[in-house]
Amino acid sequence: MRGRLEALVARAVVYDLVALAAPGPDRGPLGIWSGGAFFPLPY
Repeated sequence: MRGRLEALVARAVVYDLVALAAPGPDRGPLGIWSGGAFFPLPY
């Protein structure tokens, strides 16, 4: 994948992602861990 990927997400999916959110490295911003990589949630 090149560049940044942006998409619209249904509200129900956003709620599911927030329910799975965990603090980032060094107790940083909330995000999703997947495959050992951290993806911060925008706020």
